[in-house]
Order: sequence, then C-alpha cells, then structure tokens
Amino acid sequence: MLGACATALPPRPVDRARAPRVGDTWRYAYRSAWKQDPPRWVDYAVVSVTEEGIGDRLTLDGAASPWEDRLFGSGFALVPRPFPGLVVHDFSPYLEAFGPLVPGTFAVAMPPEQFGTAWWGTARVLGVEQVITAAGSFAATRVQIDGTRPFVSGMDDAADPVRIFAAAWYAPAVKRIVKFDFLTQARRLNPLIRDHYELASYRVG
Repeated sequence: MLGACATALPPRPVDRARAPRVGDTWRYAYRSAWKQDPPRWVDYAVVSVTEEGIGDRLTLDGAASPWEDRLFGSGFALVPRPFPGLVVHDFSPYLEAFGPLVPGTFAVAMPPEQFGTAWWGTARVLGVEQVITAAGSFAATRVQIDGTRPFVSGMDDAADPVRIFAAAWYAPAVKRIVKFDFLTQARRLNPLIRDHYELASYRVG
C-alpha cells in the first residue's frame, strides 16, 4: 500500500547558513503538455525567514499583482496556489534550508480536495543527479512524489484525478528547486494535468 512504510519528517528549525535571504528571487519557465495552456513565467521572492520557515511571494509573468504569499516549513507538502487561468503547484521548495535531504520514504501533507475522497501521498528522496536548465547545470537531489485517493461512486472516472506523479530536484547552490514535473491521472489512466517548471534565472545572497 502506498505510504505504508512512510515516516513523518520531524519539525526542524531553519539553518541560516543554508537558507535563502529576504529579497532572493527565482524565475521559472512554466509549460503545459496541453496547447490551450500557454507558457508562463513564474516568479518567487523571499519575503520572510524565521525559525518556523521561509515565506515567499509568488507572481506571474513579471507582474506585481495578483500575488500570493505562503510560508513553507520543514515538512514535505504539496501546495496548490491558484491564479486566474493557472494553478501553480509547489512542493516544499525550501527543504534544503532545514538541513540536507537524506534518503528515505516520507509522508506528504496533501491538499484538500473540493470533491470526492481525500488524498494521501509519499515522497522518496533519491540520489543526486546533474540537472541542466536555462539557468545553468546543477547537482540536484531528486525527490519522487506519489499521491493517491480512492475512487468512489459519484466521481467521474475520466475527469476526477485519483493519482499524482511528481518529481522535484533540489540544488543547494540555488537554495530552491531547480525543476519540477507534475502529473495527475484519472481512473481511466488518462492524464489531466501535465505541467513542467524549470529554473530560468535566480539571484541569491
């Protein structure tokens, strides 16, 4: 069973030597597998660094608004951040700020679903890979995310997601994720969301 051997990651304080600083920024190129969803720029800036976590501000395409602020702690969590025309999915982007990632399988805090059953998921910390992006080449730790929820009567087997497959690559030099792939799948196995985020530029202190 998915998650049967997963352990909860205990809370950890921010390691100031590893953490980003207020004002650090990252820009990602977003693209979808579906032609009706145009490419976008996804921009982040750190707005707070406390013992509890890293706070950032997310904006799109270089515009100052709309924006969304979020605090990320030391645990594994999948976080949807809705904007007009796009839901940006983040996965605990600042985990390296709380200490090195260690191999293992861990429980993931999953987002609530508006309809149907609840999600549960796991994250597997794998080895280091060399990842090439528009912002450069980085040694990055790969984390594989798997999510599932039961299909029940009333759900649409072609339109309601029941599986999530995602992968995130963490690079200490960047102090954030450098690449993120996100896929959702219906019971019929047809993909619903197939998104890709790749680091385009960054500025860290």
